Amino acid sequence: MLSLNLREVGDSILGTHCFVVQEGEKIDCCLEDDGMALRLKRVADATFEGVFKSCYDDKERKIKVTISESSINFMIIQGTHPFIPESLKFYPVKSH
Repeated sequence: MLSLNLREVGDSILGTHCFVVQEGEKIDCCLEDDGMALRLKRVADATFEGVFKSCYDDKERKIKVTISESSINFMIIQGTHPFIPESLKFYPVKSH
């Protein structure tokens, strides 16, 4: 299971994440109420850059997020994560 919860605040995006892989053996879930596990600033029309804080190893990594109508592309642009790839594609689920 891989999930992102994002909310736009002006020209920024704040968010939380939960990455559960290897049948639950590896878990990185940062579900802070303030949404500060992902802090992004707009750098172009649908492109944001900022930091992603891992609750697995308590490290921050620089990331780039591009948003289209059909997907959200999440890329680690500096550093690596112990168990997620450098690039992930998410498909939005709209709440009712």
